[in-house]
Amino acid sequence: MKRRTVLKAGLIAVPAASAAALGGAGLWWAGADLNTAGKVRFVNRLAIPPLAPSRRDGAGGRVFDLRASGGEHRFRAGRPTPTWGSTAPTWRPRCGRRAARR
Repeated sequence: MKRRTVLKAGLIAVPAASAAALGGAGLWWAGADLNTAGKVRFVNRLAIPPLAPSRRDGAGGRVFDLRASGGEHRFRAGRPTPTWGSTAPTWRPRCGRRAARR
C-alpha cells in the first residue's frame, strides 16, 4: 500500500470517526431527561419590581421611560451576583394597545 493512500484514508477516517462520536454524544445528551418536579424546594421568591408609571403620547399610545444598567442581587446568602437589565419597574402595556419605551 502506498503512503499517499494511507494518508488519504486517514484524512477521511479521522474526521468521520470524530463526527460520529460527537453526534452520538449529542444524541445521548439531548435524550437525557431531567425531572426535578417535587424534588426541589423553591424558597427564594422571584423578585419582580412594581409596575412602571407611563404617560400618553400624541397618538394615544403609552410611553415607558426605562434605563438599562448593571446592578447586583443576592440570590443566596454571601456574595452578590452581578446583574444587567432595566432598573425601572416592570412595564405592562395593555394587550392590543400601542406602547413604546424610551
